[in-house]
Amino acid sequence: MRENKTYQINLCFIPILIFILLPTTFIITSIIAINNDHVDGFPYISDTGTYVPESCIFGQCLNIISALMCFLAVLRYYQIKEYTILYNFSGALLKWNIYGIIFGIASSLGMSLVANFQETNFLSVHIIGAMLCFGGATIYFWIQTICTYYLVPMACSLRLVFIRLVIAFFCTVFFISGTVTASLSKKSYQGNNPRKWKKEDGGWELHVISVSSEWIAALIMALYILTFAKDLNNFRLHPKKIIFHPPCRQKNEIPYESQEINVVNFTIVK
Repeated sequence: MRENKTYQINLCFIPILIFILLPTTFIITSIIAINNDHVDGFPYISDTGTYVPESCIFGQCLNIISALMCFLAVLRYYQIKEYTILYNFSGALLKWNIYGIIFGIASSLGMSLVANFQETNFLSVHIIGAMLCFGGATIYFWIQTICTYYLVPMACSLRLVFIRLVIAFFCTVFFISGTVTASLSKKSYQGNNPRKWKKEDGGWELHVISVSSEWIAALIMALYILTFAKDLNNFRLHPKKIIFHPPCRQKNEIPYESQEINVVNFTIVK
């Protein structure tokens, strides 16, 4: 007889995968954009995903990453909810947990908007997406830092709280820095193509600060997400069964034997 085995997949690979895919996507699209002379000088991340073919890679990869981020936010929500019930934490943690999933999903949606609405086609939607992505992620990181503090010492260590606090702080600094200097630099810009911003176009120093802040903020986001790998080590994917009953189309037709189809579900390992 065939031995019945249940295979489980550790979900800690999700934040690790996001941590690898995010900077890799930006580096690849930057190389392609530079080689095709679509950007010059010191471009924004979005500038490297504006034109074909790099825009195709940029959009596809960011859509995958945004879906993974959304899934991660949902998993984190249910994990904290289970911890709240298991260890009888205060009701304040439940409220922070709800805020967390809202901003986690909002940030994921923002990344998808950035991926699919290029600045040269739908600038207003692109800016909204960028603010949701970076701003929403920054708020989400602070909320998760607070939630992590509530979970000490039953579910995590004070050291993890400190690490997330430092990362969230720097993410906030570079997000504000990038947003403010981007607005100021565009007011001073006198060129024709912002994706090929030159020193003589005006606002160059502010532009460099803005671009640097955006790139650093993106890398910090990936670093914060990586810290969830330890949390998701308690999650497993395991197979479940769906019973399929084929329809009987004729009165004298003998029904087929029900088929069992394996699908994927997740549970929390306590």
